[in-house]
Amino acid sequence: MGGNAIINGIESEGIDLTRADRNVLRQFLGDLVIETNGIWSSVPAERIIGSAYHLLDPECDLGPKTHLGDIDVLVERGNSFMRWMESNGSLPDECLAREVRPDGTIISIWEIPCLYRDQFGHPRSATVQVDFIPCEVGTNGHPDPFYVFSHSAPYEDMIAGIKGFHHKYLIQSLCATNLDIKELTPGGKISKKQVRSWYAFSVNRGLREKYEVARMRVSDIIARPIPTAESNYITDLNEIFLTLTDSEEIQFSFIDIMKNVILQLPDDRQKLVLYYYLEMLFGKGAQWISRDKQEDLEIKVAGIRLFYHEISDRLNFRVRAMLLIKDYYKGEIDIFEAGKIIRGE
Repeated sequence: MGGNAIINGIESEGIDLTRADRNVLRQFLGDLVIETNGIWSSVPAERIIGSAYHLLDPECDLGPKTHLGDIDVLVERGNSFMRWMESNGSLPDECLAREVRPDGTIISIWEIPCLYRDQFGHPRSATVQVDFIPCEVGTNGHPDPFYVFSHSAPYEDMIAGIKGFHHKYLIQSLCATNLDIKELTPGGKISKKQVRSWYAFSVNRGLREKYEVARMRVSDIIARPIPTAESNYITDLNEIFLTLTDSEEIQFSFIDIMKNVILQLPDDRQKLVLYYYLEMLFGKGAQWISRDKQEDLEIKVAGIRLFYHEISDRLNFRVRAMLLIKDYYKGEIDIFEAGKIIRGE
């Protein structure tokens, strides 16, 4: 997520959009060859997703976005290009390194010549991360809409300074439940631990039920976990949002979901979703977006700040965020400064 890959000692530096020659970047994307529908050719525009998609338009205003961590490309699962990249065979000269992730995504680092100019006008190359993401392809030859959706970086989010992961975190937060549900362990015992989410959302697989009802009691529900391998995944976008929000309307951006959370959800459910979202950003095991703590904070707080200015219970929301931030960074980030960042000061 977000670039910063290091493979065999080679590090991706990302793209500084304030200095990069966007024409050179577009040329690189045009020269990138993959297999599409059985034909080897330049990457079609529809296969380039995330923020990089917006760079294809030379007139596109990137708003406050100044850095591109990686380039995401959708490739048909299991085709000859993916098998070639997965093998230990030779790679294109510009591809410096690559590794295969457990989900089948191929993380690669490429050299882009002449992407920058130094102070004397001399060309300088850059190392850039390109992720080849396996996807399903429909009978029309186009990527399944779910994969385009789940790896997208909506324009309205980008110009508001919101990275694509915020949208997916918020969908995952909609999976939270405030019902009194206890888990039935494999040994048949009832766990005292409260089930926090009935569903799970994966950007690579879709939405699945994590539990099935074992029995109903007067005061609570006893639920039996469904093994991941036995789960049925929902990838129909209308059905996903109908399941999570009681509306078939597809919410393509973080801002779309934020509006729904604020305007449509009752106060108790809104609070539940917001607190779950905070924990995804700063809770135990939360993923780092940047190795730099201050940059990591700034990127993550962008979504919190938008919510803060729209909700009524601002104080409790801000205090909870500040306490999570304190623990997450082990006191190395001033929480009062973090509070100012949340307020946009």
